Amino acid sequence: MAYGKDTGIELTDILGDRIILEKPARRVVASFFFEEIFALGAQDAIVGWSRAYWEGRRQWTWEKYVRESGFPIDKIPDIGYAATGSADIEKIASLKPDLFIAPFRMTDLEQHLGKYGIPVLHVDFHSLENNCASIMLLGKALGVEKRAQDLVDFYQMQIRKVTDITDRLPPAEKPSVYVEVGLNAYSTFGRDFMFGKTIGLAGGKNIAGDFGIVKNGTIALEYLLKTDPEIIIITSANWANQFENRPRWPALGYYATPEAAVDRLSDRFDRPGWDQLRAVKNKHVYYIHHGMSRHIYDFVALHYFAKWIHPELFADLDPEEAWRTFHQRFLPVTLSGKWGL
Repeated sequence: MAYGKDTGIELTDILGDRIILEKPARRVVASFFFEEIFALGAQDAIVGWSRAYWEGRRQWTWEKYVRESGFPIDKIPDIGYAATGSADIEKIASLKPDLFIAPFRMTDLEQHLGKYGIPVLHVDFHSLENNCASIMLLGKALGVEKRAQDLVDFYQMQIRKVTDITDRLPPAEKPSVYVEVGLNAYSTFGRDFMFGKTIGLAGGKNIAGDFGIVKNGTIALEYLLKTDPEIIIITSANWANQFENRPRWPALGYYATPEAAVDRLSDRFDRPGWDQLRAVKNKHVYYIHHGMSRHIYDFVALHYFAKWIHPELFADLDPEEAWRTFHQRFLPVTLSGKWGL
């Protein structure tokens, strides 16, 4: 699939689509990855976005950016939630964008956009392998290539702080780890997807890999009890008002406090057999902000994972300091709250 004319800025996106822009995009509609655009300093190009995901599922991030970013994010037109097929094509066309940024192929949407001559650029921050390539794609498309390179250099340096050590670990020195998506009991990630990949980079063994999960799926309780992981990491966010019927894991994010988070843990392990799991008995159960699994700042989660899995090897590693430095260098808001626990 190709868009555009035969001269200009040529891009080959994550899905292999060829896009040609006459000049850097100055009017962009984004269905996802708003923080990456902010990190690139290109937020002035945003003329429309899928507001529901950010405001609805990342309320504290939305609130933080409304308060501090200096950018009128609450005034940007909402084009509907493209990921669920509810995007408003006429609304998108009326915004006259130079580019539509998407996290994956949405065939019907793209066909409609094609009729209006609106190119679609696919980027992906669900996989560490695609993070840097996606930032460079955005940098080139938005005319901020130097900023993109600076961001990639910083990101790779943060990753190497962990992998330079864990790459040398023999299999016998890699503890077993289970990551659970806090919204759904026993939902987890495969060996090479999102936090499942983070486990391996941090020097652990993801038990879901041997269960046959490739990207994401659900393991059996019996399997969890049998494998008896040494470490359990549960994802969380500020979900209290969103999913009342889901487990009440600690609220994490910009406005979380350690005291409030710990207070919400009292009844979370009342599940069959959990009191016998060695991770629970040894107090090796940790919590990570769910959003850190799909952004260019997932290196912060890697730092947390490394400290939890190999505390003796990473005693001097400071995830919060790395996260603070990222804010100071690349984001228009200040770091606050609690992101790992």
